[in-house]
Amino acid sequence: MQREVVGSCEAVKAAEKVIVVRAADLKTKVVKAGSEVSVRDLERKIGVLETKEIEEWNKRIRFKEEMRDKIGEKEKEINLSK
Repeated sequence: MQREVVGSCEAVKAAEKVIVVRAADLKTKVVKAGSEVSVRDLERKIGVLETKEIEEWNKRIRFKEEMRDKIGEKEKEINLSK
């Protein structure tokens, strides 16, 4: 009877170790999954910021071109009036 109790205590301890190892493994998987989600989220945010930056750059280029055109038109008007 005592052998059975000792054997069952050892089995319980072994099962506890297995449970602890599996819990640690699951925790690691959850952390990895969470970091993958945050990486994807950051990549998406970077993409959005890059798009906004390109749009702003295009606006500046268009504005400069419009100003050059207006300056050219004014210079033509001045030259014609002379």
